[in-house]
This record gives sequence, C-alpha cells and structure tokens, in this order.
Amino acid sequence: MCGIAGLLLGNSLEDVAVEVIEALYQLQHRGQDACGVAIANLGQAGECTKGKGLLSEVFAQSSQTSSLKGNIGIGHVRYRTAGLLTENEAQPISNRGRPEIFFAHNGHVSFPRTAGYQTTSPGSDSHGVLSILASTLEKIDLLFPQESLAKKVLRTLRGLYSRCDGSFACVAMVDAKLLVGFRDPYAIKPLVLGQRQRCDGLIDYMLASESVALEKLDFEIVRDVAPGEAVIIEQGVRSQTTVQFHQIVPVRTYTPDIFELVYFARPESTLDGISVQECRQRMGHALAQTALEELGADTCFQIDAVVPVPDSGYVSALALSQSLNIPLALGLVRNQYCQRTFILPGHEKRLKAVRRKLSPVASEFAGRNVLIVDDSIVRGSTSREIVRMARKAGARKVVFASSSPAIRFNHIHGIDLADRRELVAYGRSNKEIAECIGADAVLYLPLDRLVGCCRAAQGEQSEVDGFEVGVFTGNYVNSGAETLQNSITAP
Repeated sequence: MCGIAGLLLGNSLEDVAVEVIEALYQLQHRGQDACGVAIANLGQAGECTKGKGLLSEVFAQSSQTSSLKGNIGIGHVRYRTAGLLTENEAQPISNRGRPEIFFAHNGHVSFPRTAGYQTTSPGSDSHGVLSILASTLEKIDLLFPQESLAKKVLRTLRGLYSRCDGSFACVAMVDAKLLVGFRDPYAIKPLVLGQRQRCDGLIDYMLASESVALEKLDFEIVRDVAPGEAVIIEQGVRSQTTVQFHQIVPVRTYTPDIFELVYFARPESTLDGISVQECRQRMGHALAQTALEELGADTCFQIDAVVPVPDSGYVSALALSQSLNIPLALGLVRNQYCQRTFILPGHEKRLKAVRRKLSPVASEFAGRNVLIVDDSIVRGSTSREIVRMARKAGARKVVFASSSPAIRFNHIHGIDLADRRELVAYGRSNKEIAECIGADAVLYLPLDRLVGCCRAAQGEQSEVDGFEVGVFTGNYVNSGAETLQNSITAP
C-alpha cells in the first residue's frame, strides 16, 4: 500500500511543488516509511527530493522545496512491503536518461520469466517497471523518431503490459512534458483523475490514489482510470493541455481490492464510484445482524457499550451501536502523533506502537460488558493488546468484532502479509482465535455480507464487477497470483 499523486498546472509559469506535497499529506495514511516528489519545467531536466520518514520530516524546511521549480510533478508516500528500507527504495525513481522518466508506483508487480526482466531483490518491482519503461521507450524513440512523444509512450505501455503481471496504479512524468497515469487490467489499485478550472481559462489536471486528495485541492473529479487504461496529459508550448485516454489491454474484470474499502482508504474518499463512508456504515449494520445471529439476542442485549478502535473502527461501530440500540463508548483514546500500527514491520514494533497509540478510558470499561469493533483482525497482536487493556481497565466481558471476514491468506498486492502463518485466523476456529487474543468471543462479518455492503454503496456511475477478496478466500483475480506470491515470499 502506497499513495501516489501527479499534477500538471495549465500555466507553465507557475510552480506545482507545494501542491504536490499537499496532495501527499492527504495520502499520508497510505505510507509512512518514506516519501518524495519530482518536479520539472517544460524542456528542462527534473529535480527530485525524497527521503525516509513522514512528509513533515522530509520536507521540514522550505529550503527543501526551493529548488523544485516547474508546473508538472509527481509524488509518492511509501509503505515498505519487502526488503530493507533505503533511500534507494524511496520514490519517485528516475532513469536519468533520454527520454527522462520519473516514476511512482502503488501495488506489487511480478515479471514472468518470458518478460526478459527479473527482480534481483525484494521490493525492487518498481525499479523493474521503470527499467522496462525506460529501455522500451528508448528503443521506440530510435525506431519512430517522427512520432509524437505521446504516441511513443503509448507504444511503450503496450509493451510493458505484455511483460508484467500483478497490481499497479502508476504515475509518471516523461520529459517534463507528459503526465501519465495507468492501472492494471483488473483495477486492483485505485487511481482517480481530476481537473480544476482556472480563472484565466486554463485547466489544471491531477491524478491521485484517493479522491480526498483531489477535493482538498479544489479539483473536480472527472472519473477513475479504468482497468487496463492509461491517461496521457500533455502540455503544449502555448500552455494548451490535452488529455487522452487509451485502453492499453482489454478489461479482464473490474475488481478493485476490497481491503481498500475495509481499511486503507479514508472514509471521505470515493473509490471507483463507491463511497468508503457508506460502505463502512453498511458493514456496521450487517455486523449487528451477524451478532444477533451468532451471539444471540440475549447476549447482545447484555452488552453495555460498543467501543470502536480508533480511527478506522469508528464508522462501523457507530452503525452497529445504532442497529443494536447499545450506547457507543469512546473507551479507547488515540495518540494523534502515532502512525498506523498495521503497516509497521515486526511484531515487537507493532506491540510497542499499539501501547503508544491507544489508551483506555477506565470508566468506560470498569464493570461493563463491552463489544470492541475494529475494521479487521490481522496478526492478532493489536487485538490482543486492546483486549488486555480492556481487562486491565475492569471490563467483565469482552467480545471483539471485525467488520470484515477472517483473514486467512496472503495479501499479494503490496501489503506486508506475505506469511499466512503470522495471521491469527490461519488454521484456527473462531473459538481458538478468541482464546488467542484473550477475548470471550470473536465475531467476523461474513464475506457475502461484506461484498453486499460494498455493492450496495456503488454509485450510478460505478462499473465495478466484483472485488479482489483473495486475502479472505485464497482465490485471487489475476492469473499471475502464484508468481506474485512466490516473488513476495522469496528470501
């Protein structure tokens, strides 16, 4: 999971760096290991600033953006999925050749042996994509010197799609002239296009992982980039900008990753025509129905309070409490200066982070039966620590509810869930999971209900066929799932 953004201002005399960084701030929840931006002026070489840490750390001083001049730029916030975190793994990355490409990627890509490229280390899939892009574009530039840069890039993308598999949403800046966005044939990772009408009659364009980044910068949403589609935005010498959509490969299925709606995305975002907020509300109501069926009405009505796990558990917990007519209690307080624990590497780091991040309000737990609601239960370390906090604060009975199904399989699309043996639900029954995390019972939202909630939240313009749910079932939508899985778990 990473966040990407790309902007092209209609006025070539203006600088875009500040707005690219602001867009990334709206996507900081998607990656906190590293970040960076690349900016360029038409006809000039691009400049890139990046580093390990949060945006507030990497861009702490205004001097760090003073050299970033130009009206076109891309940015990236990184969540490390494999390998060591080094400056070299921070994005955007560049070929520093001709034509010059700056590139940023969200997802995980594998390369079949017939592709002519093999990753040499974990986490190097982004460099692999850039390598193919750069070498192919260089050859096409020599073979078709009279063609426009946009046509050359289009040929290059067709070659890329034939040589890789997996999940990807990407933005690229080519020769400081083109802003390019493209998406895998299943649209597993999100990418949305927006535009902003200027008072001088020109139009600014922006690509981002989530709609919230567009809306915060006053961009109007145009549409989501379709499965297997590329959008090429070209600025002319007279500031006349053109936008072209190209179907690079046929749509296989329109099946975005359902975990985006469950956990990753911000609630105010709309992804592929689906409101994240509405999804999570519906999930809460459906979880209430599941609680009545699995726990029984008598047990449910003995619950004194519904306690959400901040922040992603709030929406579903509120809906559940309304459905069951049980008071909502803000019994867990979040330290706003701590990052998300799920995306931290290593059990000990996650455990320390949970203790640092969450504190119980004793009066909300003492002598009470509580139903704690989180978006998911992954490795069990966070859930176990929360249950321990509730017990220590005096809770009599603790039921832990997940507004998604049990996660029993790897997430192969850019998330640090490569070893299913780390998953608390792997090989365990619900009773065994409850014992493992110290709860009196656990509750999961069934998959059919989760899918139904997301389906019901689709807007009229949404063309989604279904969802990538392999993390729950072990069945993945893309044909290269086995190659992807092997590339992630390889030592």
